[in-house]
Amino acid sequence: MSSGDHDLPGPGRARTSDEASADGTLSDPRFPIHADPDEKVSDPHFPIHADPDETLSDPHFLIHADPDEVMALASRARGGEARLAAAVYRTSAGRHRDLPPAARRQILAVDAARWQAADLGRRLAKVPDEHGAAAPYRVEWATGTSLEGALLWSADLPDHDRLGPAGVWAMAAGGPPGRAVVTVAAFGRDGWTWDLASGSCVGRPVFGDGGVEALESVVLDGRRSLVVSGYSVVGDLVRASVWVMDAGSGQRVGSPFVTEGHVRDPLAVATVAGRPVAISAGSAVRVWDLLAQRPLGTPFEAHGGTSVISIATTTLDGRAVAVTGDYDGLVRVWDPIDGTEAAAPIETSGRPESLLALSLDGRPVVVAGGYDGPVEVRDLREGTLVHELLPEDVAARGGGSLAAAELDGRPIVVALDRDGRVRVLDLATGEPLCAPLPPGRGRPDAIRVAEAGGRPIAVTSGLHSSVVQAWDLAAACAAPATGAPRSLPGDLTALAAGEVNGREVIVTAHHDGPADDPRWGEGYVCVTDLADGTAMAPAIPTGEGRTQLALADLHGDPVAVITCNERFVPRLLRLPEGQELDVTFTTSDHRQDHNGRITALATGRLGDRPVVVTGGRHNQARVWYLDSGAMRTAISGRGDGYTHVTAAAVGSLRGRAVAVTAGHGSGTPEIRVWWLSSGRPVCQPEPGHSGAVNAVAISDLDGAPVAVTAGADQTVRVWDLDSGKLIRDPLIGHTAPVLAVAVTELDGRPAVVTGGADRTVRMWDLDSGRHLRRVDLPGAVSQVAVASGGRLVVAFGDDLAVMSPQRLAAER
Repeated sequence: MSSGDHDLPGPGRARTSDEASADGTLSDPRFPIHADPDEKVSDPHFPIHADPDETLSDPHFLIHADPDEVMALASRARGGEARLAAAVYRTSAGRHRDLPPAARRQILAVDAARWQAADLGRRLAKVPDEHGAAAPYRVEWATGTSLEGALLWSADLPDHDRLGPAGVWAMAAGGPPGRAVVTVAAFGRDGWTWDLASGSCVGRPVFGDGGVEALESVVLDGRRSLVVSGYSVVGDLVRASVWVMDAGSGQRVGSPFVTEGHVRDPLAVATVAGRPVAISAGSAVRVWDLLAQRPLGTPFEAHGGTSVISIATTTLDGRAVAVTGDYDGLVRVWDPIDGTEAAAPIETSGRPESLLALSLDGRPVVVAGGYDGPVEVRDLREGTLVHELLPEDVAARGGGSLAAAELDGRPIVVALDRDGRVRVLDLATGEPLCAPLPPGRGRPDAIRVAEAGGRPIAVTSGLHSSVVQAWDLAAACAAPATGAPRSLPGDLTALAAGEVNGREVIVTAHHDGPADDPRWGEGYVCVTDLADGTAMAPAIPTGEGRTQLALADLHGDPVAVITCNERFVPRLLRLPEGQELDVTFTTSDHRQDHNGRITALATGRLGDRPVVVTGGRHNQARVWYLDSGAMRTAISGRGDGYTHVTAAAVGSLRGRAVAVTAGHGSGTPEIRVWWLSSGRPVCQPEPGHSGAVNAVAISDLDGAPVAVTAGADQTVRVWDLDSGKLIRDPLIGHTAPVLAVAVTELDGRPAVVTGGADRTVRMWDLDSGRHLRRVDLPGAVSQVAVASGGRLVVAFGDDLAVMSPQRLAAER
C-alpha cells in the first residue's frame, strides 16, 4: 500500500492530499508553473436543467433512469425528501447500478426500509419493472446498522472472491475537475478505475509484470497518468521499479526506473524544478523526471541507512521540499534535488508510516501517524508538538491511513482509526467534525481524498477489505437526512424464527469483534418482534467470541440454546429477557468434551425429551438432553484437527430421530446421517459437494425425508436420507458460495429457499428442481428463514429484513 499521501499546500491553505497529483503544482519560485489545460472540463453527466428535489422524489426515475444521471442529481439534493432519496439510492449504488430495473427496485426498497423511509419504499414497490410487473415482495421493515448518509457510493472488487484475502494493495485518486477518478490495484496485474462522482467503473488497467505496491495520480502533458511502484521486467530480470502508465489506455509510457531498493519503498509525485517528478525512498531518496524519463539530481541517503517508510511533499521558505519518516520515529526535511537538509530532524511519538505536510494559518506543519504512536501535528521547522489528533489506542497502524482536504475554508485531516472507521478532524483544533464513518465490509487501511463537484471525497479500501467506498465529507459534517435507522450490535452470525409469549419473533446472534477471528469480541442475542421489528428486550450479552444459536421449547418455555468461545458446552437462555437457566451440560468422561469452540447447533426431540446436537473440531458431534444437561451420544470424527462441523439439522426417519451433520476442512466434505439415540450411521452418503457445506435443512418429498445442503461450490443438493443418494442434479443458479438454506411450501408445493454470497435469495421447487424466483439484496445473504404467510426473514451483512409476498401484503 502506498506509504504516504502527498500533500501540496499553497500559502495558508491545506489541499486535498491527491490534489497536487491531479494538477501538478508544487510551487517553487525558481521555476515556472504551467496550468493543466484540462482544468476547466465540466462533468459530462451533470444534468444542469433538472430540479433535483422534484426528480429524486419520483420512484420511477430512481428505478429506470441512468445511474450516472441519478448520482449527479443526488449530489445537488437540498430538500429533506430529496436528500433521503439520495441517501437511499447511494447506499447500494455500486451493487444495483449495473442490474436491471427489477433487481434495482428490490434493492432500493430494502434500502428505503433500512433508512426508515416507509413511504418511499411503498412507492418503489408499485413501480412496474422493465416487463411491466410489480415487485413480488414488499419490504415490511429492515434494520440499518451501518448506514451513513455521507456514503457517496460503494463498489465491490469484481473478482474479490478470486483474490481472496489479498484485497487492495494500492490506491490513487485525482484528476481534473469533473473527471476525477479513483484507481485501485490488487496484488498482481488486477486494476479497476471508478469515476469519483458516480462510482461507475470506467477502466480496467493491467499493471504489468508483477506486484503493485503503490500508486499515485498525476497529469502529464494534459493526460491523466498513473505512477506505479512495483515489479517489472528490466532486461531479463524482474526488478523493483517505478513506471508511468497512461490512465486512459492502460499502456505503459516509456521504460521503468529501477529503484535499486525494495518494492515496498514509499512513493510520492510532485512538481520539482518545474518538472513533474516521482520521488521514491528506501535506503536512499531518488527523484525521476516523469516527462524526460531520466533521473533528476543524485540519489542520497536520507536517514543514515535506516529505511524510509513514508514521504510527503510541500513548500518551505519558498522552495520545494520532501518530508520523509523512518522506522526509528524520525522525520527529516530535504531539498529533493541536492539532498540538503531544509529543517532540523523531528522526533515523533511513534513510527511515522503515514505523513502529511500541510499549512496551518501560514505555519508549515507535519501530521504523522502509524505504528505504536498517536496521530500528531508538529511544527515542521521546530518539531514542537502542536496537538494530538488521535490517541495511540485509536489510531490506525500502517501506512496510507491519513489524508488531507479543505472543507468550508478550513483545513481538515481525514484519518482511519484502528477499526477502519473514517475520522474527520479539524487540523487547527484537533476536534472531530462528525461521528466516525463506518468501515463497511472488512477493515479498510488506506484512504485517499480528491475533489468531485467542488466537494472533497474520501475513498477507503485496503488489504483487509473487499469493497471500495467513497464518502462525501461535506455531507458527513452536515445535518443527517433522516433520523437514526434501527441498528443491531455487530455482525449477524445466526438467525431463527419462532414464537415467544404468543408473538412471532426473530432471534438473532451477533458478534461485535474482528470479522476474521471468531474467538474475540463480544457476543449478543437479540429478540425482535417479527411484525414490526421492535426489540422485545435489550440485547443479551453472551460472552466472548462468536455466538451459535438454535431455538427450543423446554417445559413450555421458549429458550435459546447458545454457545460462545468462553465455554465449549451449550447454555440455555429463557426468552425474551435472556435469563440463563441453571442447567449444566456435562459429560461422564472428559475425553468426550468438545476440545474447542462449538461450530454448529441444531435442536430437536429424542422421544419426548428436547435435545441439542452440537458440532465442533475433528468433525465430532454430540447429543445433549436440554432438561438435564447430560450428554446422550458422542460421535467421533475422522481425527483431522483442521476439519470441523459446519452445519447440522435434526429430523425424523422411519419414526426415529435422525441428524445430518456436515463438515469440511483439509479434505473433501464429510456429510453424515446418523441416529440420535446411538450415533450409528444410517447410510453412507455418496459424494456431492466439492467444497464446504455451509447449511443443511431437512424436509419431506413425496412422503420421504430428504436433506437439502448449501455448498461453497455454488450449488444446492438434495439427498435421500434413507439411502444417502443424491436425488437429482444439483440446483444451479447462485454465482458465489451458497450460505443459507430453509425449506417451506409455495402454493402448496415443497420449496427450498437459499441465500448466497452473490447477494441473492433464490427459491426452488423441491420436486422438480425448477428455479422459481430470485430476490436481490444489498449484501451477502448469510441467513434465511420463512415465517407464517410466506414472509421471508433475511440476514445480509450486518442487517435484517422481513419481506412479504405482495399478495399477502395486499390482504393485510
